Amino acid sequence: MEVELAIELIDQAASEDLERCQDAIRAGDTEQALQALAQAVARLGAARDSLQDIPRQAQDLGLQGPI
Repeated sequence: MEVELAIELIDQAASEDLERCQDAIRAGDTEQALQALAQAVARLGAARDSLQDIPRQAQDLGLQGPI
């Protein structure tokens, strides 16, 4: 569930907030650009928090050389 939430938040930040920020910059609307950017940062932070809550286990990636 946490992964799906994180993906949704990242997608919203990328497809909505950052595009709105870019449009506002092009229109010269600094206030709107900053609001959109702040929303993107908030969503990315929430996505990070969601992913951080997932229990982690050590992964053997096969990167250890011969002993």
